[in-house]
Amino acid sequence: MDAQRTIQALIEKRQKLLDGKRNRDAQALFVKRTPEIPQDKFRELPRRLFDTHGKIPIIVCLDRPMWARLLGFRLDRFYQDPDYFLENQLRMDVYHLENLADDLFFDESIQVPGGASFESTLFGMRQAYGPKSEPWLDHAAIVNNAADLAQLSTCDFYSAGPMPAVLQFHERLLELLAHSGMKPILPGWIRGPLGVAENLRGTERLLMDLLSDPGFACALLRCVVEARKSWCLARDKYLGSSSVRLGVMYDDEVQVPMLSPRMYRQHILPLEQELCQFHGGLRYWHSCGDAAPFVPFVAEIPRIEMMHCGPYSDLDKIVGAFAGRCALEVAVPPRKHFLEASEEGMRASLEDTMSILRRHSAEAAVIRLTVYEGEGMGTLETAEKARRWLAIARDVTSIAW
Repeated sequence: MDAQRTIQALIEKRQKLLDGKRNRDAQALFVKRTPEIPQDKFRELPRRLFDTHGKIPIIVCLDRPMWARLLGFRLDRFYQDPDYFLENQLRMDVYHLENLADDLFFDESIQVPGGASFESTLFGMRQAYGPKSEPWLDHAAIVNNAADLAQLSTCDFYSAGPMPAVLQFHERLLELLAHSGMKPILPGWIRGPLGVAENLRGTERLLMDLLSDPGFACALLRCVVEARKSWCLARDKYLGSSSVRLGVMYDDEVQVPMLSPRMYRQHILPLEQELCQFHGGLRYWHSCGDAAPFVPFVAEIPRIEMMHCGPYSDLDKIVGAFAGRCALEVAVPPRKHFLEASEEGMRASLEDTMSILRRHSAEAAVIRLTVYEGEGMGTLETAEKARRWLAIARDVTSIAW
């Protein structure tokens, strides 16, 4: 069977599974998707617990290197060849629907990932690809002085960095999906100003600049913010939208000990508040690190629809601050509470999570396990443990809210 016949067969199989009870029941737990809001992975907004009769969605998300091992495809081709990408993304979707009885839902959207450092490549940095890993950034800084800053790319939507190839990739997907009812979603700007500026300048140097030369650091951050605004406006126009979509803010760099809460409040928070106003609100704020000390300041951002409760943060502090104002995405610590945990340990950690959510009267929440392959465990063994974790999570969260 040639590649296009394979793709067509996968589209038809995926559509049948989309119409099935498992997917319909999962979709009912979430607010209707706005496809043009960018994602890196599944980050949908759960409905209020009042509307779901107390049911909390449970999400199992396999990381892409694990998917590549499980299904036998190359990640370098996945990110650079649209035909190969589509075939293997469809294979992942079908496998997930057939083998993981969680609440991750699928619809007509196909999210196209740009890679974790996509935004930095718009300024001229290079992203490299390997067959078994996610793309990685060449971290040689490109802003070494004021002259470099003055010459920094303006991130023209059509010509900056990889954009000609990105748009060709997208147009090819439109061809492949014509008459299927499916829609590819163009990569978007998800990384916060701090993370992009750290890539351009170098992490240690930018943090030192904030202390010793804040004028220079703030000029770089301002350049990043303005580039994001103009690029997002052009993206929305390209997609046929007359209004700016809600933004997302991936802030893995906003964590202790990389940054102090004082530095965040003084230099970064005002920029995120400005971007919140530009986007008309943030759909999602995210930091995988220890972000609990920053919570009082993040709470000053006027509109956040979903707050990430990272695996290395104090869950009680984040839930306590945001339970009454937005949905919560609770990330399970992948090593301590999954890979290295017994079934009793997995159950105990989930019970602790539910206790915290109940104590703070959370209005909407989703529990998310991101699955990485552990040392000493094969791909199939890890996937099977994820299914056992899911069964335990179903049991623990079934207790009346």
